[in-house]
Amino acid sequence: MSISVEQTYADIEGSYTVWLEGNLPKGSTAKGKWDWDEILTHDAARTHTQSAAGQISRHSCKASSSTALDKGSSIVQYVYLDPKNIPSGIMLKLFLASDEEIIFYWEGYEEAFAELDEYINAWYMGFMPDAGIWVELIIDFKDLDIAKAEFLGIEFILSDGRAWWGKTLISSPSVN
Repeated sequence: MSISVEQTYADIEGSYTVWLEGNLPKGSTAKGKWDWDEILTHDAARTHTQSAAGQISRHSCKASSSTALDKGSSIVQYVYLDPKNIPSGIMLKLFLASDEEIIFYWEGYEEAFAELDEYINAWYMGFMPDAGIWVELIIDFKDLDIAKAEFLGIEFILSDGRAWWGKTLISSPSVN
């Protein structure tokens, strides 16, 4: 599985749910430090940013209710990497209502998450996205071995550098 260059936000515009944009989902619980930025915005909404100078940084949130996912679903996460302080890796951890977690990560030339448990079940999504521009990270569930799941939350993990996170979208055939 990799970042899809053929599928874009315009391709899913008719069937998506904005899960996170400018604020935490209503009724959600947050962990870690959420730094909101009103200067570097994404689609006119404030973003959340994190810096991980020489370490791993993480922040997460879980909603009070879940969103159904199936093999036709996608999660689109927008990210902007600081061109003057490029991270060595980024990771998204999805929390499911079943208490399962699905982890997706992007790395540079060096292994960025070596200190994390080497036995975690994670999907390598490819090389780090371009810095200095907003990039869509598309997680397409047709490639996962999950018939149905209930999405509950997300964790944003950064190794070194700095990143800004824009909106999180969920695309599903069942969303109208």
